[in-house]
Amino acid sequence: MTPVTIAFANLEQRKCPCGCGQLFPVFTGNLDYGPDTHTIFQAAHLKHAGSGPHVWLLLRTGPWVKDDPRDCSVTLHLYLGERHKEEGIVTFITDPEKSPFWPGRSEEHRYLRREEVLRQPGGQEWAIARRLEFERQHKPTYEFLNEAGGT
Repeated sequence: MTPVTIAFANLEQRKCPCGCGQLFPVFTGNLDYGPDTHTIFQAAHLKHAGSGPHVWLLLRTGPWVKDDPRDCSVTLHLYLGERHKEEGIVTFITDPEKSPFWPGRSEEHRYLRREEVLRQPGGQEWAIARRLEFERQHKPTYEFLNEAGGT
């Protein structure tokens, strides 16, 4: 079994799209999860007053849609469940326009809608597996999500 690694990670600060003025970190890099298999990730860490940590994870991979040769991106929203000790970290595959990555910065790849990911055979399983591998390998995200939950 090939070990999962993060090959490269860049960090930049962006302004929160809600208009609050908050700057939040965005990590970009490659998650290598098999021989010659990887996904490009972007992870945004946001925390507003009165809410716990939220991570928006964008996973870019190869083509998923027939008749569209572009790479595709899957958008995930990670947050602590209301009863985090019992529920843990909730992972929700979502539409891209709900994320801080919207509008997309590139038309070189296709931003998949939630329904497209769920309709794709194995799509949901792929996204969840990459999310779990990412959290295990990306220490800043692991710490951000788990320090608030006390886990």
